[in-house]
Amino acid sequence: MHFSDNAVIFAAKAQRSEETPEVRDIASVFASNSLWKPVDETTCCDFSLNGSVFAWSLGQGFVGILTNGDDNHVDFESPFHGLNSCTRVIDCGENVTSLVFLPRIPGSKKCDHDALLATGLRRGPIKVWNALTGDVCNILFDHTSRVTSLTFAPKGLNLLVSSSHDKTLKVWDMADNGNMCMTMRAHKQSINACAYSPTDSQMLASVGGGREVFLWNLTNKRRTGRPTQLLGHRNDVRSCAWSPDGALLATGSNDSSVIVWDVVSKTKVITLGHMCPMPSSIYAGGANGHWVSCVAFSRDGTKLVSTCEDDRARIWHLYDNHISVDEIPLSKVATRCTFSPNGKYAAIGQADGSVKIMCDSNVKIPSLAHLSRMAARKDTKQDKLQTIGQTLPYLINQYLRYRC
Repeated sequence: MHFSDNAVIFAAKAQRSEETPEVRDIASVFASNSLWKPVDETTCCDFSLNGSVFAWSLGQGFVGILTNGDDNHVDFESPFHGLNSCTRVIDCGENVTSLVFLPRIPGSKKCDHDALLATGLRRGPIKVWNALTGDVCNILFDHTSRVTSLTFAPKGLNLLVSSSHDKTLKVWDMADNGNMCMTMRAHKQSINACAYSPTDSQMLASVGGGREVFLWNLTNKRRTGRPTQLLGHRNDVRSCAWSPDGALLATGSNDSSVIVWDVVSKTKVITLGHMCPMPSSIYAGGANGHWVSCVAFSRDGTKLVSTCEDDRARIWHLYDNHISVDEIPLSKVATRCTFSPNGKYAAIGQADGSVKIMCDSNVKIPSLAHLSRMAARKDTKQDKLQTIGQTLPYLINQYLRYRC
């Protein structure tokens, strides 16, 4: 697929994919409780690194754990019903506003095991759990408000980064008993999400209110320069996600769009519009009925899932002959989305504690051209790519930059 500069693809005009994914439901545990109202709940969900464990927030401070009991990928081929779907329930003590699975931390007395789960809570603490036993491994204190996102460094650095409504990002050294190493300040409003580049241990993205999209370059766990700001959104930015090769950054905003950025040139590759036509400036900056709440790339980089205020979840197939999209209706407002490691499932967390699972039984093998480009981008540092890009033939340069 050729992406022209500043191209805009609208969901309403995009082609539908050949096969619509099947949908499975994990019902809310508290759906039958008439006294419970999900006023301040955020349904987070994530898969473990090998896909054998799935975790999601149930509401009222509880996290559900689903596992097959072995190393095989968790299976959603049969329907689930509320609490019966949980292998284990963890009581976090207060509302869970973010969660992420961490890799094994070698040498750590508390965290040297698989299925390590970090949960960010409404009042600022971060609790780290053994998801299989329900034991607390560590508690991290320093944020003063809701923890909105958690992300772990690649390449064995053992660093956890958290973002919060207190307008800060914090770096935690999990190999050093979770000690807080650095507080990063640049956002003028609440930070809604952060994400480490999967290939560059020094590159971090954060997004928040006031249209802010920042790229950070971490010199080490205690030093960073001032971030670079990407300009393009016209309303608060809610979510960010990296492509698996670290070449592209997707950001979802209340302006009804997802922008996919080339992080080397700091330019837009494509804009995915959830409202057609795009809202005018006066509506893009306010309520428009199409706020994008979350975005996530699949592990092979060929698909992107987005959730929107119009009660739709969409899977964008970016590298077909023409961009195609699957649309799935949602019963409640969606708050989080993620892909499974094998690319077969897309999990959509909803505000009432329920989860939609979009199942794609026919996962396609990416094209050789796409796999080659991903391999080249993974192994090429950004500064080197900028240098050699000036000497490469035009078409090869465009190919590496996802322009053709």
